[in-house]
Amino acid sequence: MGIPRVLYQETKQDAWIVIILSGLILSFILLIMIYTLKKFNDKDLFQIHGILFGEIIGKIINTILILYFLSAFYSIMSEYIELVISWGNEGVYYWFPAFVLIVLSIYGVFGGVKVVAGICFITFWFTFWLILLLPLTFDHFIFERIAPIFNTPVVDIGQGMLKTTYSLLGFECILFIYPFVKDKTKVFRFTLLGIWFTLLLMLSLTIVSILFFSPNHLKHTIWPILNMMSIVRLPFIERFEYIAVSFWILIIYSNLTLFLWIASKGIKRVFKLRQKKGVYVSGILIFILSFVINDRDSTEKFSDFVNYFGFCLWICYPIFLFLITKVKKV
Repeated sequence: MGIPRVLYQETKQDAWIVIILSGLILSFILLIMIYTLKKFNDKDLFQIHGILFGEIIGKIINTILILYFLSAFYSIMSEYIELVISWGNEGVYYWFPAFVLIVLSIYGVFGGVKVVAGICFITFWFTFWLILLLPLTFDHFIFERIAPIFNTPVVDIGQGMLKTTYSLLGFECILFIYPFVKDKTKVFRFTLLGIWFTLLLMLSLTIVSILFFSPNHLKHTIWPILNMMSIVRLPFIERFEYIAVSFWILIIYSNLTLFLWIASKGIKRVFKLRQKKGVYVSGILIFILSFVINDRDSTEKFSDFVNYFGFCLWICYPIFLFLITKVKKV
């Protein structure tokens, strides 16, 4: 909901260039990831670290990965809670929606990887219809706002690509669910399809936001996508954006269950706990964090931290891992 503002602050009307360049880089990173995975047959990244670096160093790196996925879980959850509280639910204690989302996520993860995959599939189709609302904004477009193009310094383009990372993270999950995929010959094709579908969706929403809002308005609108939805008028619903906020829980629920499942899988590998206990431990840690990071400023700083953390782990680190496998000739 906030990516058009973030990109526009860095790159103005050239935000669409950033998204396309990011897609090309992600496609290359994905190619490296799949190549590395094929070298180890049915091993996930937790197991690969043990093979490449030994037990002790492997456990240290895997612990960092666990912390990342717990951080990403909390970041997504806290951003949504901030949205819910700001959009008509002022006065709600921060820990209460956090508790509800954590319990729902734990319930989903207990079903195993097949249930988690099912959640991702179902929530996609239950929320895909929201994109069909975009044509309703066309009457408010001012096309001169997209010009001039190619007017942004290279440094700002790079900064915009770094900021885009947060909204594109998630493709790295293939490193952990790869052993469960039956037909591994199609992994690259469908993961790439998922990345570019996300990119095209981001591209559409960003261009629409630039055409819809004035430059100054877009810079200071925290959730431009939600604000655009406020123009939707139906005979039986006056404030459609409240429906959108409610449906958004389905979009983040697939992320939450997937990240929690991976974190608990890592806890099982590193600390030799049953995965069910790992889920409980993760849930408790995240719930405690909800009493520490529970306002707009701290949430935004934490999201920036996850963004940079994720950039180092999933854009830079796969290249290093690829080179290690080449040197060791695995």
